[in-house]
Amino acid sequence: MADQFAEIVFPTPLKQVFTYRIPEELIGSVVPGMRCLVPFGPRKTVGLVTGLSSKAPAAIKVMKSIHSLLDVEPSLTPDLFQLGQWIADYYYCSLGEALFAMLPGGYKKNPKAFIELLPEALNEQTKVEDFLKSLGTLRGVNWNSLKAGKIVLTARTKTLADALEKKNLGRLRLEGSFGKSKTTNKTKLAQRQEPPRLHAQQQAALSAIETALKEENFKTFLLQGVTGSGKTEVYLRAIAKVIEKGQQAIVLIPEIALTPQTVERFTSRFGDQVAVLHSRLSDGERTMQWRRMALGEAKVAVGARSALFAPAKNLGLIVVDEEHESSYKQDDAPPQTAKGRISQRLPQLEFLFPKSARVVLDRGLNADMIRVKGLKINDTLFFCAACPACDLNQ
Repeated sequence: MADQFAEIVFPTPLKQVFTYRIPEELIGSVVPGMRCLVPFGPRKTVGLVTGLSSKAPAAIKVMKSIHSLLDVEPSLTPDLFQLGQWIADYYYCSLGEALFAMLPGGYKKNPKAFIELLPEALNEQTKVEDFLKSLGTLRGVNWNSLKAGKIVLTARTKTLADALEKKNLGRLRLEGSFGKSKTTNKTKLAQRQEPPRLHAQQQAALSAIETALKEENFKTFLLQGVTGSGKTEVYLRAIAKVIEKGQQAIVLIPEIALTPQTVERFTSRFGDQVAVLHSRLSDGERTMQWRRMALGEAKVAVGARSALFAPAKNLGLIVVDEEHESSYKQDDAPPQTAKGRISQRLPQLEFLFPKSARVVLDRGLNADMIRVKGLKINDTLFFCAACPACDLNQ
């Protein structure tokens, strides 16, 4: 079989793409957007595949091979992959920095390796114990720990791992690789609530958005109104329509406004179909929420600016709450703005998922109405909330 090679990037400022040989057993399984474990300098580290080739660069004398594949499906959808390329070009950072910035923390860490017995060796206790005796005493290594798969691969246990593999008794299990298994949603769910009745202006705004959803053409709306005028209810109804069509939605909310009460507003309407993504989650929690979107278990991603990178495979709507907020801007590498990223992701979505995505922007009345960078505003929908009567003399 002819050799095949993968181009791989890492989360470093290096703009160089590194080429690795694809092992024969992985040929046909490696595709762009997948994570893999590869030797990089003195250690093995997580890289992201950006391309495939049948020819190795002539300048490379010694070609290293991919150690293992960490994904069954690409971690980044095609539109996110293209968005990462645009971020790298526009903000002048490396492609590795741009692509890894989209991934949750659990996807970036080097996976732990554990030594475990092969299924057929689980019925060979006497044989395994005799083999362990022949290797000498290793603290913490015995039949029970091997059977449980709790022995971590270290410099001390590497000899054991190699010996078990040669005898066809054991193998390595990587913790940190993800397949298609279902996830567990740990987001606290609020009691389901019936939506309130809409006033005339809300209904007019929702009708305009629903028309765009039915026509399946890309359109941008700006909801303009004071706090409490009912803008949130409009995009909650619009999200419900998107879910009815079998699509997913992303809702961006400023980090300071992403309170439990805000999340409850969405879970009370959409239940466990909501994935919450923000910086206060642990790496494990964020990874779980990310995977729920990737597997289609969650239909709505609610979070701060990084929620725009949620792996929605059939994105129908993006809502940006209080889009004038400065927290949508990121200063550290790669520097970027949410509005700039939206302007790039949506045209790509129109190409990858023809005429499928809409944007709803939410602003207060005191916001600058001149323009929204990179986005053409098709309709501006104004809201006025009736103020309660009050007597200042009392």
